Amino acid sequence: QSETVALVGTALSSRADANGEPESTEVWSLADAFVRLDRVDAHFELHPFQYLSAIWGREWAECLHFMQKFRGTVYVKDTVRSVPNSVAYPLAEVRQGLGLPDDWKYFGSTLAYMVALAIHKGFKTIKLFGFDLDVGEEYEYQKANAEFYLGLAMGRGIKVVLPKNCPL
Repeated sequence: QSETVALVGTALSSRADANGEPESTEVWSLADAFVRLDRVDAHFELHPFQYLSAIWGREWAECLHFMQKFRGTVYVKDTVRSVPNSVAYPLAEVRQGLGLPDDWKYFGSTLAYMVALAIHKGFKTIKLFGFDLDVGEEYEYQKANAEFYLGLAMGRGIKVVLPKNCPL
């Protein structure tokens, strides 16, 4: 396993910068971040597919097509038959590995799940690209949530690298 993981979101401010990462860095994406990436090793789609198809329309069709053809791991809430490489996010194992209570529910964004899994998997460095979390009501709670998990990582000696001018 690599010692470094790059978590890539959809913010245009730094998403494409992940393309400069060396081959030794694992690249994890979410939503449609894969569109501007040269490579992806794991993809996260933790929202219910029915919800996404209703609100995303054509963009959802492109994302679903990507996930169906993708050869890496696709983390979802529950395995999806139409996505061959889908794997249920290991929430119980992650909670246990991070020393969180079994009923811990403070996962307010996909980024939080990604950081928690990166900590659980033992990465020594977590780099963020394409995450600003600085606009709108939705990002207000997601930002605090992401900062919690990034702080947890730093408290465990994991190096956290943010893009320049990142509001986190």
